[in-house]
Amino acid sequence: METGPLSRHIADAARELQDETDAQATLDKAVGLAVRLVGAAEEAAISLVHRGGRIYTPAATSDVERRVDKLQ
Repeated sequence: METGPLSRHIADAARELQDETDAQATLDKAVGLAVRLVGAAEEAAISLVHRGGRIYTPAATSDVERRVDKLQ
């Protein structure tokens, strides 16, 4: 089976994530990889919505995403 560029990029990203030694470092790496892999992305964040609608953003490429989550 021949693999294309996207599958190679995803495989490389998965290996980079495996190299991280703690959860926060993995989340931080994931948002950085998202910006790198999604051509039109300038920023990225991981946001968790808790019961009651409270939003927590454990990882973001800048404070912009955290401020947006607070406005939601």
